[in-house]
This record gives sequence, structure tokens and C-alpha cells, in this order.
Amino acid sequence: MQEVGRRGWIVFTKDKGIKNRSIYIQAIMNAGAAAFVLTAGNLTGAQMAEVFVKALPAIVRFVEAFSPPFIVTVSRAGELACLYPPKPKRRRR
Repeated sequence: MQEVGRRGWIVFTKDKGIKNRSIYIQAIMNAGAAAFVLTAGNLTGAQMAEVFVKALPAIVRFVEAFSPPFIVTVSRAGELACLYPPKPKRRRR
């Protein structure tokens, strides 16, 4: 996870129980990483990809507006919700 944060990569994962997994949350936050977590259960790989693709415009806007670390959940409908809120990016003058 440290390498992910160092490189500025984004984590896309599926874990509907992440809210109860403090060790995962801590690892993401300590690494300074950005994570989008699909919380819907029982989806095929193709369905998971569909959800992330549907949510992609909102994900891009979120990444452009906020700096890691953060964890954002993605619902089956493609809606985002902050689990661990980020800090707004500083505007350049």
C-alpha cells in the first residue's frame, strides 16, 4: 500500500465490510492512498466493472477536487459516499 500512495495510484477494490476493517483503513490512510470501494455484494466481474464505469465521471471529479488520503464507497448505483473524508485540494493562484 505504501507504494500505491507513493506513486499516487488509486485503489479500486470490493469490500462491503471495509467500515469494520480498521487494519485496512489504517493501511490506506497511513500510505496516503486514494481508495474507491465497491460495497455491493454478489456481483460478477462484469457487473463490478459496469458499476465502476458508471461511477467514473464522479470518481474523476472527486480525485480532481480532493487530495488523498481518502476512502470513498461506491454503491451499486454508482453513487459515491465518503467513508474517510479527504482534504480539498489547494487552488493555485
